[in-house]
Amino acid sequence: MSLKLASPGVNLPAFSSELESWFKNAVPAAVCVSVARIDPFLKLHPEEEKYVLNAVAARRAEFATGRYCARELLSKLGYVDTAIPVGPKREPLWPDNISGSISHDQGIAVAAISAEKHVSGLGVDLLGLESSVDDAASGLIADESEISSVGKMLHSASRCELQYVNPLLLVFSAKESAIKAVSPSLEHYLDFREIQIEPGASVLRARFLNFDIALDVYWRILEEMIVTLTLALKNQGPAQRNCDP
Repeated sequence: MSLKLASPGVNLPAFSSELESWFKNAVPAAVCVSVARIDPFLKLHPEEEKYVLNAVAARRAEFATGRYCARELLSKLGYVDTAIPVGPKREPLWPDNISGSISHDQGIAVAAISAEKHVSGLGVDLLGLESSVDDAASGLIADESEISSVGKMLHSASRCELQYVNPLLLVFSAKESAIKAVSPSLEHYLDFREIQIEPGASVLRARFLNFDIALDVYWRILEEMIVTLTLALKNQGPAQRNCDP
């Protein structure tokens, strides 16, 4: 599967501000978020070096910037200078009682974490609106009816800019964040075709076809970026707004 990426051009301060506001007001749990432009000069925690020892410079910079964002959030919750190792499915491994996710695209990285007890998993994904998916990959992501239903939702949206969003990109990002939210608790890799995305004006629904799981996927278009966030909840509980030191 290959994605052709557009050139970075995100207004970082505006993007960060809008993202924080959205998470605070629209998501039913306290999710802390940090955003940074990819920085090739950031240093890794010594325990993380082995995971990108043979990586190209661009991959190393993405990896380091994502973990820089994550450490910034963890430090506000009392986890100082914490390493974030890589798990067997290439997922970030978080401290006990923390759910989190990292994503990067278009020259920026984002980390999101939650310390709420009723959040069992969290997935965040970024994808540039001008990204493109090759024909061979599209069939591996979703079927035609799935793309069509999300496309109809976008085309009927009151915000005219949503009518030009490629529905396949939104489905792709939604599935990415949904997989991130549940994969740490599963023993095998999830395939994109194991998930069905159902449309919703501000919240999509990710239905896992081989499991009795259906999760809400929150989505927004911010600064020419698709942003999706999926939460796996143990049960509903009061939000604890704990993102500030």
